[in-house]
Amino acid sequence: MNYPIIIIPNSFLEVLKTTPHMESPEQPLKPEKIKKGIDFFIFFSIAIFCFSLDNQYFIGCFISIFILILRLYYNVKLKKKKLEIYKENIQKYFEKLEKYKTHLINLEYINSFQQNMLRKLIRETPTFSNNSSTIITNKKGRYENFFFNYLNQFFLNRIKVNTCFGYSNSPYEPDFVFFDEETNLHIDIEIDEPYIYSSKEPIHYIGVDDNRNNYFVSNNWIVIRFAEEQIVKTPIECCKVIAGVISTILKDDIYLKPLSHVKDLDSIPQWSFDKASLLAKSDFRESYKILD
Repeated sequence: MNYPIIIIPNSFLEVLKTTPHMESPEQPLKPEKIKKGIDFFIFFSIAIFCFSLDNQYFIGCFISIFILILRLYYNVKLKKKKLEIYKENIQKYFEKLEKYKTHLINLEYINSFQQNMLRKLIRETPTFSNNSSTIITNKKGRYENFFFNYLNQFFLNRIKVNTCFGYSNSPYEPDFVFFDEETNLHIDIEIDEPYIYSSKEPIHYIGVDDNRNNYFVSNNWIVIRFAEEQIVKTPIECCKVIAGVISTILKDDIYLKPLSHVKDLDSIPQWSFDKASLLAKSDFRESYKILD
């Protein structure tokens, strides 16, 4: 694994792979032909009845014919009405079909769908604590104040320090938290040193922070870890990495645009325990020391 280490919650990644489900519209059926058998049955019934009458034959025939004409007229009107409804429905069908086909390939529509789901998920993210009742035991890293100045420059008031998150008896203490109140997006930003400066004890080697990282991402936090060497030598490039992650998740380039001219950050392999021990023996951290 290489620095910067960027860990996105699986719940976010699943949403970003999700496409909207749309059922294809159902084509309306053509109107059925109107059955005329009943009309002839009525006509012949009346006609037979008329034959049984003495002086009322012609009147009975006239009535039967008149009823039949009314029935035929009604059938014509009914057929016309059903045809109008069918034409209206078939027009709506083709409109829905076109919309359905467009949505299947419309990237903007898919992005909008994913963003709605993702922002709903982000709004449920549990936040950090920084109240007076919380005991903060974290000792600041050597270059935290240095990097904080750059973070504050590009991310304004959204960078929080002296925070904790997690278990009440032994919470985790992020170096920095990017927190956007509008969306509730939380990013844990860490500076990883290969060893403790005073004792030379190896730290942040491969695998040692896995439980910590997993706890944050399981709570819908994003984790971004930089090697100390990166934030000292290329702090602006590191800020571009953060801005790029925010742009990917929120589809918002507000932080990335001012950094568009900045080159991409060069990666650095994460160290093993043995490699960190060797770096400590060689006083590697002195090689990029910032002079006061």
